[in-house]
Amino acid sequence: MINRIIIILITLLFNGCIDLITEQEFYESVHVQGGSWLQFFENEEPLKFNSNFSVQIWFSGKEQIIQEAPCILSIQNSTTKLSVYRDININNNLIIYLNDNLILNLLDLLDSNDEELINLSNTINFDEENFYLLTAVINDTNASIYLNDIMLINNIQIEPGASEIMIGSYLDNNQYPNNLWYGYIDEIRLWDMALTGDIIDFHNQYPDKVSSAYDDPYLNSLNGVWDFKISTQTDNIPYIYEDINENNRSLIIYGIEEAITSELSTLRR
Repeated sequence: MINRIIIILITLLFNGCIDLITEQEFYESVHVQGGSWLQFFENEEPLKFNSNFSVQIWFSGKEQIIQEAPCILSIQNSTTKLSVYRDININNNLIIYLNDNLILNLLDLLDSNDEELINLSNTINFDEENFYLLTAVINDTNASIYLNDIMLINNIQIEPGASEIMIGSYLDNNQYPNNLWYGYIDEIRLWDMALTGDIIDFHNQYPDKVSSAYDDPYLNSLNGVWDFKISTQTDNIPYIYEDINENNRSLIIYGIEEAITSELSTLRR
């Protein structure tokens, strides 16, 4: 009789634990819908980047009929503006501008002799469930842009100076955000080093979110990471996200505050 009671108690405890596990659900990404953008701060001041750094964004796109090309990433200083957009006319196309000059059209790579670039151009599909890794590498006065593990363009000549990074928008000459992105942003990483192609290839092959189990030999240079992993049971959804590595860096979602709660999503890469 006692053994039966013990077995029943263990079974009830096990089922209770299973219920707790299955009921726990997390937000995994930010869903921006043309009304929000993200900016970095350090010790409550706008975060500036100098010399060698890299930024990585896991993102997806969303087809929208709009009047301006959505911008997923912009790196700007007093003299240089490097921006990555989705083509306004062709949803499955990326274009890159340096200041006001078009320096890359992804579809133009179809005419290249590089098989990897051709395959990428043919297979890119910006919809909500297809996530891509965008990496911008700044090495002194040179910049490179990668999509997944493919280098789209390198040796972009940029002027030195303290740079700001905008996610999901860019600042016009009046410092007003324009060309807001539509889609999901799953994770953002800031590196205090110019990542190499081999490292980016490693990140693309192993796309897990950064955690204590993430085996990356360069983690000491990872000085900012945001994964938007928040319990769906949270009553007050934040619009300020602290770096999970505790480097006193924060990421602020700007836009219409009433829309922020609905912009968090359980969708992830």
